[in-house]
Amino acid sequence: TASTATFQMATSTPKPKIGSLREAIVKRELICMTETALTTVQTLYPAIGPLVVTHKSVEHDFDGLEMGLCDVAIASEAGFLHRQARGSMCGFCQVGRPVVTYFTGFYATQWISGFVSTSIARLSVEGKWLQLETELFPPSMCGKSNQSENGGLIQLEAHHMIGNAVILGLVG
Repeated sequence: TASTATFQMATSTPKPKIGSLREAIVKRELICMTETALTTVQTLYPAIGPLVVTHKSVEHDFDGLEMGLCDVAIASEAGFLHRQARGSMCGFCQVGRPVVTYFTGFYATQWISGFVSTSIARLSVEGKWLQLETELFPPSMCGKSNQSENGGLIQLEAHHMIGNAVILGLVG
């Protein structure tokens, strides 16, 4: 499948102060991003320079935002969605359109890579690729809890135990 990297902006909720990177620059918001992303983003938005708070690696993409060192973070969309799938970054949201999107490669055997490339290009032109790509991310755990509607614990049912029955059946 094709793999893309999208650098998206994230900010606090429920009412983000900005709706785009250009607006963040005009409002003089502090913007966190990796040192490696700085050159690309600064080429697209030269006025961003004095507003940038950099960090060394993508593992720390959201640390500055969570610690209040910046108002906005430009970071990997996949990293943001994976954090929300683990139940963190729930007080933040994506804002505006992607700042940078680029294909990072196709992981397919050589004999079908041409077909895959053509299919992905067609889907991109039709505007369907981004929609399909977002369905590949795990669902967010934000706003979900392990409590039932009446505040008690969730009652386990037979379908919750299927994995246990399969393991017991194979071992026994």
